[in-house]
Parts: sequence; C-alpha cells; structure tokens
Amino acid sequence: MEVTRVVSAPFDVNVHVVKENGRALIVDASSGMDWPTFGPKLAAAVGDAKVEALYLTHVHVDHVAGAAKVARAFGLSHARMHEGEAFVVEKGDAKLTGGAMLGVEQEPLPVRVVKEGDIIELGPRRRFEVLLVPGHSPAHTALWEPESRALFPGDVVFAHGAFGRVDLPGADARSMIRSLERLAALDAASCYPGHMEDIPSNAAEAIRESLDNARLMLM
Repeated sequence: MEVTRVVSAPFDVNVHVVKENGRALIVDASSGMDWPTFGPKLAAAVGDAKVEALYLTHVHVDHVAGAAKVARAFGLSHARMHEGEAFVVEKGDAKLTGGAMLGVEQEPLPVRVVKEGDIIELGPRRRFEVLLVPGHSPAHTALWEPESRALFPGDVVFAHGAFGRVDLPGADARSMIRSLERLAALDAASCYPGHMEDIPSNAAEAIRESLDNARLMLM
C-alpha cells in the first residue's frame, strides 16, 4: 500500500492518495480554492491508478468544498461520508461547512453514506473500517486499515502532540478526549492526518502524546 500526501492551500490541508495494485482511494478533497495548482498535483499523485472512492472525513470547508471538483476529475459519481454530515455536501450548504464566512461555495455532490463499522474497500485486500470519532465535528470519522495498522484520522489527531480544535460549531471537548482514547487504543503503526506532517512510524506513541495533551488542556 502506497500513501501520498498532497497539500492544498490556503489551509494546508492534507489530501491523501492511497494506492494499491492500480487502484486508488482519495481521503478528503481540499477546499478547491487552489484547484488550478492543486488539481494537477492530485492527478500526478493518482497517476494511472483507477480512483475507486473519494472519502470525506468531516464537513469542514477545507476538507469538502473541493469534493465535486475531485469527483469530476476522476469520473466519480459520488463521495462517501458519514450519514450524520453527508447531507451538507449533498445539498451544498456552505453555511454548515463554514465556507460562507470565507466566500467559498459548496457545490452539491451526491454522497453514499456510511456509518460506524462500515468498510471502504480498495481492491481485494485493503479494507478500511469507518470509525466514528466526534469532537472536532459531530460526525467526524477516521479510516482504519488493520492489516497495515494505518490510520487516517482527519482532524482528530496531528503530529507533535497536537489535536483537533474544539472551539468550532458542533465541536465538543469531552468527545474529543474520548475519540483520542479510542484512537490511542488501536496501536497504529502509521498515521496520516488532515494537517501537518504525516506520522509514518511510531504513530501509537504520537497519538498517546496528543491524548495526554488534550487531557491536560481540555479536562
């Protein structure tokens, strides 16, 4: 399994391209604000692989406003997203993404909803489990691939002991701590967050550091 990080301006969002055996999964979609430069970088990361799915971890503008652009670029009819937030992308509600405050529109895109425990498949071997990990947003999710112990946590946990903001609409500090506890228990080998650097090794230790910091700062 090969993971490539493509960074989108102006929010420094990580969009991850996961590839195996000529197939690809894209995790998150950027704000779309820098599409003339970001689109070609994303296409280069995908290469000649066939994109099988676009997965959106949560509803914030920097992760979802570019979803329709990504779908069109790779011939996808829909995105995948948790049922608790999918309606925002389907309706194109820029107020609920936070985009309206920044002048960023949300182009509607059909969504095939997922729930806790559902599986996103990448070819015959890779099976990514959907984990509901609220705190940064009410229906925030992560993807967990148990064979490689790879985690895609969106904006729940970051490198250097950082964790997701809990001062946004719908965020909740206690939920964030519980979600970090859940992710820390996975014993992840690698972690590919929505911002900052990837954590290619010793991810479990890094997540525990973020959990310790969250307990110190939020409890």
